[in-house]
Amino acid sequence: MIAALLALLAAPTVTPGQDAHYHLDNGLEVILRHDRRAPLVAVRLRIHAGSVDDPRGRSGLAHVVEHMAHEGSTHVPREQREMLEYLLSAHANNAETGFYATEYYYTAPAQATEHVLWIEADRLGFVRSQHGAATLDAVRRIVINERRERAEQDPFARLEIQALSALFPAGHPYHGAVIGSADDLAAATIADVDAFLGRWVQPGNATLVLVGDLPAETTTWIERQFGGLPGTPRPAARTVPIVRPTQERRVAAEQPIGAAPAVLMAWPSPALDGDGDAAADVLAEALERGGFVRLARAEAPQQVAEFSATQRSLPNQSIFFVRVIGRVGATPEGLVAEVDRVLARVAAGALDEAALRRARLRIARAHRSASQELQDRADLLASEAAAGKPLGGSTDRDEWSAVTPEAVARLVREVLRPEARVTVLAEGER
Repeated sequence: MIAALLALLAAPTVTPGQDAHYHLDNGLEVILRHDRRAPLVAVRLRIHAGSVDDPRGRSGLAHVVEHMAHEGSTHVPREQREMLEYLLSAHANNAETGFYATEYYYTAPAQATEHVLWIEADRLGFVRSQHGAATLDAVRRIVINERRERAEQDPFARLEIQALSALFPAGHPYHGAVIGSADDLAAATIADVDAFLGRWVQPGNATLVLVGDLPAETTTWIERQFGGLPGTPRPAARTVPIVRPTQERRVAAEQPIGAAPAVLMAWPSPALDGDGDAAADVLAEALERGGFVRLARAEAPQQVAEFSATQRSLPNQSIFFVRVIGRVGATPEGLVAEVDRVLARVAAGALDEAALRRARLRIARAHRSASQELQDRADLLASEAAAGKPLGGSTDRDEWSAVTPEAVARLVREVLRPEARVTVLAEGER
């Protein structure tokens, strides 16, 4: 009885319709956002550890740990969890591992909120030492099969892995693929899994986000399920060395991707929220949605049939990708030359304010659209909290709105230089 009263006193009072952002005594960060358009709740548990935290020689370990956690925890074996998911009508149950975070998430009816919180609390606190070598072997087979499907059989994923492996040296956290190398996956042990869980998977290194038709008892349930888990201060983040190439590196693709040639370019670019990050977002959108075609057409007959650009914004240092697929009969060298002609025009100011305004509006519209779906909104809130931003998206929108033609031109001149990139060239099948 006393423990229950103390839990009630410790939990902040959040009435229906009131949002909250607070920490439990054990360090768990909690974000609550009420949205009563549907009787659903999105629950998202973000662990602030991903592939950048893989120990040397154990690439892919964070992803393996994600799968191990999916296999069940001390009080919620996998079979029991799956039965509960069915009985509770919980859906969108999934997990994913990135460079900097591992996330577990559900969308469920509002009346299932307490049960979902129980499942996630047990996953946060009671996976370590729960599984043995047999479970690890089964998980390893699943992950290696995922690697075959996503990294080896997907031709563009292969190009990206080659680009990252060439751009960032062995041992760098961005080298290779988040899913890890086959050799490192084969070498992982239960001791590796438990060491990763012990260091990174704990309340002080996690954020819990709930968005939706939150019951009035939500904060009490969070305290009851998560408050008793032991927490330690968030571990120091792994150092991510900054890479600054001074000479272009060209790499031949391991095999053709089809009848037409293709090229993938990758540059180290401004870090998340750093000077130039928003300009890179706007540039990618402007080029991909018509800007590249318009500028290329003005120069010479086009060899490029398909163009895409992406700023993958990451803490410490981001990556800007350009991918082009040529027309049948074109050459990879011709594709590179066409991209360079267009970037030279952008560096000289060829993307005007009207083109950038359209790009800024499309990005802002996509951002607003993402915030309408409960799970996407939970993801945005977790990302903003991790970056130390005010919650709600206003900072990003302001940064995109401030991007000027000169900022984009300067980004190309100073960052997207030919000598600062890796270029992977794929010949067409003959």
